[in-house]
Amino acid sequence: MSNHQQEFIKKYFNLLVQEFVKNFKDINITILFTDYLESSEHFTTLGLTNWNYHRKINSEGMQHTFKVSFLNEIWKRGREQWRRTVTHEFTHLYLFSTIGDHEHDDNFYSWMEYFENWLDKNQNLTPRKDKSQDRVQHVNTGKEIEKKEQMLEERLEFVRLVNS
Repeated sequence: MSNHQQEFIKKYFNLLVQEFVKNFKDINITILFTDYLESSEHFTTLGLTNWNYHRKINSEGMQHTFKVSFLNEIWKRGREQWRRTVTHEFTHLYLFSTIGDHEHDDNFYSWMEYFENWLDKNQNLTPRKDKSQDRVQHVNTGKEIEKKEQMLEERLEFVRLVNS
């Protein structure tokens, strides 16, 4: 990834930080670009946010330290993909800063969508067309969703039988 491409990603990430984390004190953010991030069998990790905090000596409050890493190959996947990854990783930073530990749940993804919509408006960007991969890490993916869909289908079938 070229320096220009890295600066582009940093620009969008920092715009989000400036708008939504501006009232936070004692926050330190490092953005890194790497050739490798550990992935799962279900998806390739394109970004990763690590969070750490500690009490400041002789002071009240906490020092928050974030290390946000982006996979170098993210640029090859297109602007929509890296925009999604930037807002995804920023959502982690925001939620770590406000509530601490969190899940990839509906709350996470609604914040992610809110931040991306803000970024689109602020930078006059066309909203992404393909959001099908946004929730691949959702805590209710896979078998749980299949179970819910099956239960819903069974309920609908029951309603059809009752109404016929």
